[in-house]
Amino acid sequence: MIDGDTIVVTFKVWPDVTLEKTIRFLDIDTWEMRGPNKSKGIAAKEFLIKMMAGKVVILKTKGKTGKYGRTLGTIHVKDGDAELSAAAELKKNGHEKGE
Repeated sequence: MIDGDTIVVTFKVWPDVTLEKTIRFLDIDTWEMRGPNKSKGIAAKEFLIKMMAGKVVILKTKGKTGKYGRTLGTIHVKDGDAELSAAAELKKNGHEKGE
């Protein structure tokens, strides 16, 4: 996990072959992990870590990349029968930049 809106995902594509991709969440911009709002950035990252811990995480992408070369996508977390949007949960809990 890089911060509240960017993660690194490791894919096993063959028994001895893995790929890593940096995924930038669509629909959310959280505070940065440096600068004057560092504590808000750390809080967003910690919230996301707790949200994803021990859960099934669903990644959906369209193969598009953002301005820093990161793959853009959405992340959902299975919580029982529900599928929660990471971006929506971050927003709902005050982790969106500008809040």
